[in-house]
Amino acid sequence: MALQHATQSIDSAQQSVTQSHDLELISTILPLLEDLELTVDDLKYFGELSPYLILDGHRTGVMDENASAAHGYIEGAKFSLQFAVVLQKLGVQRATFLIHTLRNYKTLDRMEAIFDAITDVGKAFIYKAYEKNIRLRYYGHQVHDKYSMADIINQAEQTTQNCSGFELNYLTNYSEQWGVDNQSELKDLPDINVIGRFT
Repeated sequence: MALQHATQSIDSAQQSVTQSHDLELISTILPLLEDLELTVDDLKYFGELSPYLILDGHRTGVMDENASAAHGYIEGAKFSLQFAVVLQKLGVQRATFLIHTLRNYKTLDRMEAIFDAITDVGKAFIYKAYEKNIRLRYYGHQVHDKYSMADIINQAEQTTQNCSGFELNYLTNYSEQWGVDNQSELKDLPDINVIGRFT
């Protein structure tokens, strides 16, 4: 009898948590729908959305003249995760962001700023993704071994490998030619049906 009562109490507590989560989700989604001029019925289409998003030029949007060269890239990284959370709440299951291409090596100062930014956000970024149940995956030239940020990338993928709420893919150290030559490495990358560019 005591065991049955305890089980009922647990079920009741879990139901309360679920209801609380649902209310929080609704209170978050409804303003978003209003801002986007969408209805609740439109949410059924978001599960099919698979956007490819390019953060191009966000470094030029830094208003603080005293900010470091890496600051814009740090803000870009934070934005990509924040935007993923918004998409997740709308029912989107995946997104792909471009971090940088192999062409960026022609401007070494820019690469240094990118590496500084990735190092800066590092563990906090990974923890935030894990907390939001977001799986992080990375694709590009030698990103898991010889790439300068390989250690952080491997840590990110290992930490979030069991997260199932959203899949956030990043193309880094990437080029179109590398993609053509290494199609087998891109087999898990989702098909893309929307392209967005932030400048």
